[in-house]
Amino acid sequence: MDEDKNLELEQLRKENKFLKKELELYKNAKKNDPIEDYLNENLEVLIKPIESLNLSVRTFNCLQNENVKNIGDLIQLSEQYLLKSQNFGVKSLNELREILSYYKLDFNTHIEIWPPDNLKDKIKIFKEKEIEELQVDTDSLMGEIKELLNEKEYLVLSERFWKNKTLNEIGLALSVTRERIRQFEFQALRKIKIVKKNYLLSFLKKNEEKIFNKYSEDKNTVRQRTIQKINSREKLPRMLELRTDDDILTKIFIKILYDNIYGYFNKKYTITDYGWKK
Repeated sequence: MDEDKNLELEQLRKENKFLKKELELYKNAKKNDPIEDYLNENLEVLIKPIESLNLSVRTFNCLQNENVKNIGDLIQLSEQYLLKSQNFGVKSLNELREILSYYKLDFNTHIEIWPPDNLKDKIKIFKEKEIEELQVDTDSLMGEIKELLNEKEYLVLSERFWKNKTLNEIGLALSVTRERIRQFEFQALRKIKIVKKNYLLSFLKKNEEKIFNKYSEDKNTVRQRTIQKINSREKLPRMLELRTDDDILTKIFIKILYDNIYGYFNKKYTITDYGWKK
């Protein structure tokens, strides 16, 4: 009986030794795998979403049409392929060349294992990190928005949000229809969202406490009726002069990302019978 037991133990030792050896071989193979090495060395860059690259609207739309979601997707395409894409020209190609050159990457780079496992989780972590680290300030954002929009779009945005004018009022002043003004506003907000989304998220993240406290009476809860009262008060002519650029950018960014302040609170906080709580 003892002899059988000893034989069994000896067999288990041999199997254990064999498994350890196989595991070591597997680890070494992984270490020497050029594809694995390439992914490990460049993963943080490869998973960068295209919306984080500050692309022009035309280039961004072209890449979206080609289902390019990140740099890892982009580098596997050739320049010739992109130039055949609708609305994609040499200007867009040079824009992308500059970005890839900055990261020491090239077009037409085949990655055998792409996308990697848990790509969504990796991108989520990267986005949160990038948004946290982004340096945003009001003056810079104002300047970038002005540069991004054309003259009509910026004028409509200024009249709508800084001067609180209606679509009809702006339309009469510019001798165009209310619908045309709505289109200008939509185009302006869409451009800002496409090109500056992470900056918008970062700005709101940094002002999160300020936004909550503006509508809260106890710093722990927000009531719907309080929002209604504040919104009504802000429409008064004497209150318009007291608003800062920070206040107006907050309003614009919330509209772009959440449609309105109610959508913002629904997304960020716990919904209650009376409103929201932290």
